[in-house]
Amino acid sequence: MLLPDDIALGNTYNFVVAHLPRAPARVLEVGAGDGALAERLQQRGYEITALDSDTTAVTAARARGVRAVAAVWPEYNDAPLQAILFTRSLHQISPLKKAILRAKQLLALDGVLLIEDFAHAQARPQDIEWWCRHAGDWLKSFAASSEEGVSREFRLDSTAARLLTAKNPIEVWREQHDRPRHDADEIDAELRLQFGNVRMEGAPYFFRYLAAALPANTRYTPLLRYAYEQELMAMTSGKLGPLGRRWICR
Repeated sequence: MLLPDDIALGNTYNFVVAHLPRAPARVLEVGAGDGALAERLQQRGYEITALDSDTTAVTAARARGVRAVAAVWPEYNDAPLQAILFTRSLHQISPLKKAILRAKQLLALDGVLLIEDFAHAQARPQDIEWWCRHAGDWLKSFAASSEEGVSREFRLDSTAARLLTAKNPIEVWREQHDRPRHDADEIDAELRLQFGNVRMEGAPYFFRYLAAALPANTRYTPLLRYAYEQELMAMTSGKLGPLGRRWICR
């Protein structure tokens, strides 16, 4: 059975494969972390390189059998590539203009740049309150229906725990998200300056806070899947603004 983290990984994977050229295309993932996504793309037949500046992450990716490179973007050269992925990493890379321009330079003429990130600065107070109210209810319902309740391994230092126990979650939200170098609007504007065909779409992201806080235990997978489905339904109905952002650039 899938682990809670696999729900989030699968969500990213489905987005990426929907827009990638057919395997065996040459793909570079920037900010690949432990290589979990790269491993799945490699299993699908892609010639994938996982790039990360963290040597520990690169070692973990290599342990998965993935070709992983320790490098700092945009000081990297490997062309031509059919696709470049920034998986929740572009918001931290500076200078932004140079980071995007380098991707454009390394892409083949028919290549695609795929970006998954978030829009913390655009989150409305009612969106944050919606998530805190419902996530708290989901956890209580899960605990009541389980003999074991919610494990003590639930990360109390996580953003989810801090939000759910805060008297003023809006204030905690701002404190927790005062770190990205570039917000979604900046990323969108720069992409449109450098690419002729840019499509942006919203995506669920709140559910990832629970994924980061829950223990790596399969019994929590239904809870996280439910959280994702509820967030998607609320987005679709207009009750909730999309926190995630995705771009397809050609």
